[in-house]
Amino acid sequence: MMWIMKTTTLSRLLQSLVSQGHMDLRAQRQPDLSFQHRDERFVWVCDGETKVGLIDRKEATLEWIAPHPGRAAPRPVEIPEPYHAPSYQGGRIISQWWINPSGGGRKIVGGAGWRVPPKMGEAESGADREALPKWKPQMEWEFSDERGAAIHFRIVETFHQDAEARGEHHFTLYYDPLADSYVAEVDATLHTTKPYFVEFCNFYTGGVYDSRPGMKRYRYTIWTHPDGRFIRWPHNPVGYMTPGMNDPLERSVADGGFIGYFSDPYSNPVLEVLESNPKTACATCCNIYDEHLIHLLPDDPDAPREGPFQSPL
Repeated sequence: MMWIMKTTTLSRLLQSLVSQGHMDLRAQRQPDLSFQHRDERFVWVCDGETKVGLIDRKEATLEWIAPHPGRAAPRPVEIPEPYHAPSYQGGRIISQWWINPSGGGRKIVGGAGWRVPPKMGEAESGADREALPKWKPQMEWEFSDERGAAIHFRIVETFHQDAEARGEHHFTLYYDPLADSYVAEVDATLHTTKPYFVEFCNFYTGGVYDSRPGMKRYRYTIWTHPDGRFIRWPHNPVGYMTPGMNDPLERSVADGGFIGYFSDPYSNPVLEVLESNPKTACATCCNIYDEHLIHLLPDDPDAPREGPFQSPL
């Protein structure tokens, strides 16, 4: 069985770059994916005997350490101590629903009202401008026992601050011949009766903020805006202060679009938003340039607040 990337902005770009001969060769691959549980915290994602990804149950992360079959990882495939941002080598996502109980401030753009975090918009009062807490969930993990072309796991999330709130992240891991890469397709949903401001994913990769010689691999973040633009942001402290970088509507990602880190000759991690309801926007951390994927909540309290996304890293 062969899994093919859905038709998106990125897939159309890749189709223009990949010859039919290369696609035919890639289609002959026979992935044998499986989970290898190392201990209570870490789970390896393996293709045959090769370790290609790492799941950290403590931090709810998936990192593609060797994302391309037949191409060795830039550094030894191991779990460094400590395992944190400076020691990442591949694209990684944090898959948790983080709830901001305040619901955020309010901003009017083009006649439409949106709930946004006060630091990204115009807060209604001085109290709204204060640092806002995040509720992080309690997690239950479920891993499938199968192995082969695709494998699955799920995270179920609950919050002791709100017994009615329930989040889930469903993962399908497989090899995509068009991208010549292992892919994590994720369906993230949150069920809640209250209009929370939420973050559903954090996106990052090794080699972004480390400026040591040979360690800095990525210099740009590029995303596709709903109005059709491709926006490129260079990684530097001055660029972070430019107009629009803290505007949630300017930082919106189009359905069927992507946000990714570029340009490295080995691998360029990309996260695609297949469909998002409400719409997805990103907030860039001014420290290490990781991307916080958030939902912009419409003023209508009855608007649906759940939606899937895909992350081909």
